[in-house]
Amino acid sequence: MPSSTALFDPGPGEPHLGPFTPRPLADLLPAGRGRRVVLIDGRGGAGKSTLAAALADEATRSGRPTAVVATDDLAWHHSRFGWHDLLVTHIIEPFLAGDAVNYRPPGWVAEGRGGSVQVPAGPRLLIVEGTGALTDAIAPLADFSVWVTGDVEEQRRRGIAREVDAGVRDQDAATRFWDDWQTEERPFLASRCPWDLADLAVLGTVGETRPPAGGVLAADGTRGRPRG
Repeated sequence: MPSSTALFDPGPGEPHLGPFTPRPLADLLPAGRGRRVVLIDGRGGAGKSTLAAALADEATRSGRPTAVVATDDLAWHHSRFGWHDLLVTHIIEPFLAGDAVNYRPPGWVAEGRGGSVQVPAGPRLLIVEGTGALTDAIAPLADFSVWVTGDVEEQRRRGIAREVDAGVRDQDAATRFWDDWQTEERPFLASRCPWDLADLAVLGTVGETRPPAGGVLAADGTRGRPRG
């Protein structure tokens, strides 16, 4: 039976999706043993990284070692939403070609940040998660794509709390950062409607409603089985 969830405001331009039905994480894993790409998009604080980690664990348990790339690493000291060419050229295309990825984004070079974005050659599944990951240009390269929806104000509260709890910023600085982020995020997403490109829309945490263990709450009417 569809889950009952409280009404929530998904944000500017986004339709109110639902009702939502529990589905196993396995429904988000593309079929086949070739190289596959999954995109997870959603507003900041929606639960994308949590879903990506859970999906990677599910894939690994089923014998499919998986790599996860966060678009925040490409955006760092570069551009909040102007990194799509970097993702395609330096991450997705080399992965699909069977090459290992060892990439230092422009912001890392400019700011002297050590290390690199790495994807070993072994994994056959790549999960890319981040706000803006799902676009007209990138969607054709993916085997499955997910939009994580939720309440926009709750996402803001969670985002601020995450910054404070991690010691990245104090309360005032985190609030300023998040409000500034949303002044870019909201028009960017409203102009591109990534929810319309997703194979599956799922519900993040809204109030007391949380995804079931080992599964997601998926919007009825969106696809539940990835293309192979």
